[in-house]
Amino acid sequence: MKNIKILNIALITLLFVFTCSASFSQVRVKGKRIPAQVDNRFRLAQTYERAGEYQKAKELYAKLYSENPENYRYFDALNKIHLRLKEYDESIKLIEERFKTNKDNVAYYALLGTTYYISGKTKKAYEIWGEAISKYPERISVYRVIANAAIENRAFEKAIEIYEKAEKVAQDPVIFAYDLANLYSATTDYEKATEKYCFILQRQPTQVENIKRRIATYFNKYAVPEKVIEIVENFYNETSLPVYLDLLSSLYSMQNNYAKALSAVIELDKKGNHNGKLIYRFANKLLREKRTGYALKSFEYILENYPGSEYYYKARIGFARAKETELEKSEIDSNQVWKPYHKVVIKNPGEYRRLINEYQKITEENDHGGVYIEALFRMGKIYAYKLNQPEKADSLFKLVLDSSPFSEFYAPSILQLARLSILKNDFENAKLYLGKILKSKVADEKIKNTAKLKLAKIELWNGNYSEASKKLTEITDNLKDDNANDAIELSLLINTLKNDSLSLMAFAKADLYTEQQNFAQAAAEYEKLAGNKNLFFLRDLAELKYIEMLIALDYLPQAVSLLTKITSEERFNLYSDKFLYLFGNVNYYGLGNKEQALKAYEKLLDNFPNSLYLDDVRQIVKRLKTESKTL
Repeated sequence: MKNIKILNIALITLLFVFTCSASFSQVRVKGKRIPAQVDNRFRLAQTYERAGEYQKAKELYAKLYSENPENYRYFDALNKIHLRLKEYDESIKLIEERFKTNKDNVAYYALLGTTYYISGKTKKAYEIWGEAISKYPERISVYRVIANAAIENRAFEKAIEIYEKAEKVAQDPVIFAYDLANLYSATTDYEKATEKYCFILQRQPTQVENIKRRIATYFNKYAVPEKVIEIVENFYNETSLPVYLDLLSSLYSMQNNYAKALSAVIELDKKGNHNGKLIYRFANKLLREKRTGYALKSFEYILENYPGSEYYYKARIGFARAKETELEKSEIDSNQVWKPYHKVVIKNPGEYRRLINEYQKITEENDHGGVYIEALFRMGKIYAYKLNQPEKADSLFKLVLDSSPFSEFYAPSILQLARLSILKNDFENAKLYLGKILKSKVADEKIKNTAKLKLAKIELWNGNYSEASKKLTEITDNLKDDNANDAIELSLLINTLKNDSLSLMAFAKADLYTEQQNFAQAAAEYEKLAGNKNLFFLRDLAELKYIEMLIALDYLPQAVSLLTKITSEERFNLYSDKFLYLFGNVNYYGLGNKEQALKAYEKLLDNFPNSLYLDDVRQIVKRLKTESKTL
């Protein structure tokens, strides 16, 4: 610390020498010309202040101010240094002197009150601030200046009092409503904050989205939701303004009361003669959030009540999508999605065929347009992944391509066609499809990077390692993309093994089997690589992949045996945190061994504070500890 202080003083001395030798040119500050050497002295004083040399800074500020008493910057700097040094009497004297020639400037009331407040003379501070308001009771700006002084000193209750007075004299009280709402929130008076937000909406209904976000910051976390909702309901009952229904639907949703939220949206839609538009938006939002039950009810309401609406067919396909999502949720439970890889086992193929029939009817009644294209795409995915009929899927995806090259489903359909080609080892066709994505004007960056990764993998599978590296570089440049981690890992592998083509070829073969969901063959290849102790980096990756294949094949005891051995070793391993994460997951989700799972998770938390799995593991550990307490 002593050396740092000496260094600061040395720098200040050098700056002073430079200041003395500066030219006598002038600089312009707030429209006035100030000699350069004077401005340099001010900078020198600021340097002293930053270095903690407050007395030296004060001497320079005082001299500058005495020479330039009209300069507010010098006055303000001198006053602040008095406050830093707790020289409150000097600050008061300085401000009062300034007052003599600036009697109408309310800013000095604010500054003087601040000095008294900081010095512990709260009553006197309030008197000074009150004097300014009494002197100019009709000037709205005065209230804001004085209230801001109170807020800066965290005198929130006083600021509220000032703004409440201001509301009574203002021609438009809304100008202070946001200030008051913020202060009520700061003082945890959330009910008053909500009342004030409702007051704003009564006069400015276009602010509803802004106010939804503001109420959301305290709705579930700090406030009593029922009280907040009651306030908004009262405003609606008294005014019948539709904007309160909009706010209520949002609040009911935050409370997970989707029945009431839907009722509010239906009433709002009717009041505005929206013909189902608002209900459709609400249903889609629920569907995105996987709230399929109420999404279905919302779509169903449109189908029953708005048969002639432009949203009728959109609601039909939305209803089918919601049904599909519900089915997938039930399949997900049986497929154990905690696994890095898993085979899809369809429990209800009949339900998926019924969905196909619904999508088919939609295409027959709408032979063009967005609804038609979406129905084709969704039928294609069901045939490909749920009913194992790739030929039918292929024809439907091609129909999307032929029907609309500018649809949002165009690029995803091409990607699906590329995947189907890879499953058949038809790499040339897959490359053609992926190339189309890269040329597409409607494909977003994420899907283009997915296509680039697939193209790089095809080159890897074909043994074109240098070409694969080039394509991977294009992805690793964009670290925000989800594909970047996979690309970095693959690029590192290729560069590490560029002189060991046999091992690289074996890994590529295993990777292709993995892509094609041939987990047994992939496991056999990874096991061979994992047994080679001379491979270092590849050995660790192969071990990881081998265990992931065992898990996909439901060979959980074998996976646990290997993970027990690996996680107990002290040798450096690039994937140590992932092995622990897998170890915990196999025990927790696969075998129900919560005690062993907890040990693995806690070891990960202790040893890998920067792991990508940290947030997920913390939540699981919290859940496990809660469960153990209830036993």
